[in-house]
Amino acid sequence: MTTSPVEPSESTTATLIPVRDAVIFDLDGVIVDSLAVMNEAFSRAYAEVVGDGPAPFEEYQRHQGRYFTDIMEIMGLPLEMRP
Repeated sequence: MTTSPVEPSESTTATLIPVRDAVIFDLDGVIVDSLAVMNEAFSRAYAEVVGDGPAPFEEYQRHQGRYFTDIMEIMGLPLEMRP
């Protein structure tokens, strides 16, 4: 037995899927200054996984642009800190 797919009406489609002219992704903090948020997230992950002591955020920043797993390996930190 086969069935035909149900096509949504134009009015339903227009309501569910808004038209976009462009989508912008800011992955490196150029458009929005996300440094403070990144520092907070790194510090919380460090405290939760590693424990006491200040999170080495400045060292982490020096390795930006590398894969996260590579940064953790270089810094000797556990991969459990990954998001």
